Amino acid sequence: VRYDGLCRRLDLTEATRRIAAGEKHVIRFKMPYEGATTAHDHMRGDIVTENKYLDDYVLLKSDGLPTYHLGALVDDHEMQITHVIRSAEWLPTFPLHVQIIRAFGWEEPVWVHPSIFLKPSGKGKMSKRDKAAVMKDGHSIFVADLEGLGYVPEGVLNWIALMGWGVAEDDVMTLTQMIERFSIDHLTPSPAAINFQKLDHFNGTHIRLLTTEDLARRIKPYLTEAGFGVDNATLLKVTPLIRERLVTLDDCIPFASFFFKETVEPNPEELIAKGLDAQQSAEVAHKAYDLLASLPDLSHQTAEPPLREFVERSGLSANQVFGILRVAVTGQKVSPPLFESMEIIGKEKVLERVRKAIESLEGM
Repeated sequence: VRYDGLCRRLDLTEATRRIAAGEKHVIRFKMPYEGATTAHDHMRGDIVTENKYLDDYVLLKSDGLPTYHLGALVDDHEMQITHVIRSAEWLPTFPLHVQIIRAFGWEEPVWVHPSIFLKPSGKGKMSKRDKAAVMKDGHSIFVADLEGLGYVPEGVLNWIALMGWGVAEDDVMTLTQMIERFSIDHLTPSPAAINFQKLDHFNGTHIRLLTTEDLARRIKPYLTEAGFGVDNATLLKVTPLIRERLVTLDDCIPFASFFFKETVEPNPEELIAKGLDAQQSAEVAHKAYDLLASLPDLSHQTAEPPLREFVERSGLSANQVFGILRVAVTGQKVSPPLFESMEIIGKEKVLERVRKAIESLEGM
């Protein structure tokens, strides 16, 4: 609702008298009605607004406190702010702020109004009220939530930095590189739609850039919170095996939890190799058990050659034999490399898991 101009032409002496008499009042900025206001945005160029469309905004409220329009500008001036970078949502009051600064005779800062972030659909502004919708897909627009969902600061920063920034959209950069390369000259006025797939891409990439020690330190809380007793020595061995598979830090739970369990409980149906039945799969598992039991240890170098020789002699495929072992040992069809996993788990636990898998298959 635009101000009706009731007191716009009130004589200063009369206004002062009524204020002194205790009448409730505000102080407005007297916007010129004629001509136009030209405000320069570094990214958008000159923005020209006819003054007849501008309002006499309140600068001091009836309680004497300043509105944002006055307070923010005075604060920026006193703090010698040289660049004001704020959302494009402030463009409607941009002419007012420019007029206020010029009325004071102050030097204008460099103004930049980046575009707002749009919803993933590209329709409408993304706001905090959209939290419930995006959380359904396992994402969030709140930083605190992103941390809990396993996103690393480096990935989130990289993702946000490239929204509205005119560089290649798949540029992976560290914070130092972002600082070195950033320039307001590269900002673009086009609104950017939130793209959580790109967030996943950048997050996974930055996870893979972490050192083994740093990544192990970051994933440990997720495993601990899930109820697993995690010793650092084992975790440092496990981390390189799962690094390439992680999109978020909490992905460590499905990919690494079997390392820290006493036992696993695979789906019996998944123990059956393609092209074989339960009894045939049990026979394969039994022979693999005997072979593994005969070895001095299950290090990668010790276990892989004889197991591959067994595959060749059996007439079966590696997928069939190793598939049975993978599910028996890890409890899942997709896992980190089998031989490295068995080495870390240890001979005793591996044999116990294979033995239980045999019992499960024979009972089908």
